[in-house]
Amino acid sequence: MAATIVGHEIDWFRSETERVFVRFRINREDRLARQRPANDKLVMLRNAYANNKQSLLYPNAILVTEGAFISVDIVVRGNEGDVGCGFSIMTGASRGSRDAVDRPIAEKSYALGPASSAGGGGKLWHAEHIRRLQGTPNLIGVDPLGSLVSGNRTTADIAALMPRSQINVHAWPVRMYNDLDFGESYYKDYPPPGDGPSIFPDGSPKLLKDIDGRGGLAPTEGVVLGAVTPKGVSEQQFGRIEIQEEQRASSSILGFLNVQLFALKTSI
Repeated sequence: MAATIVGHEIDWFRSETERVFVRFRINREDRLARQRPANDKLVMLRNAYANNKQSLLYPNAILVTEGAFISVDIVVRGNEGDVGCGFSIMTGASRGSRDAVDRPIAEKSYALGPASSAGGGGKLWHAEHIRRLQGTPNLIGVDPLGSLVSGNRTTADIAALMPRSQINVHAWPVRMYNDLDFGESYYKDYPPPGDGPSIFPDGSPKLLKDIDGRGGLAPTEGVVLGAVTPKGVSEQQFGRIEIQEEQRASSSILGFLNVQLFALKTSI
């Protein structure tokens, strides 16, 4: 019998550094995604747990209708002198796990161009929107774990697939890059011109301390573990760039977060 998942519904996931913010949404932009049922839903929860396993706490969790296509928004607050950020969005186990099976949604992708202002943090913010798996035209789709195996389901089969029900995100600074479409090189003393778009249209997201301190638990039923899989084709296009200087050392990482993914058998 499926467990009930309980947690605080939130607008953005955020890293402990309060520098990396990630939002998951149902994809309604690509043609094949628009052919999905209109009642596909996605809920983001903070400090979620199953009512039959309350000792297992997931700081960040997504509940999403199985078979749905999803998109990812990542917003990063960099340092003075940064001209963008690099980021990685991988499916796999928690960082440091020996059983991690990392598969990229985006690996060494970049949010570049004019910086934005937000939340009194200065003009230090960069954002990117992702709807397809990197290097392919495939949309990001969510299927239940059980549909990924057939025939005799052994313990080993299930164990090998379980890590893919998590998503890991981290970001790092970019100090110089070439825009190959416009033939320009940007760095601290020659930043991309103009202002970036409004990146938090509904206002700046709440801080972790404010989220974890508020009440009101929102239960959702009928949940099974899921995994991110390629489905469909995306029309999303990306510009051509060449990274000249980035800071990927662990001491330079701007933030990291882990998200647990649950695929719902029925609509939320």
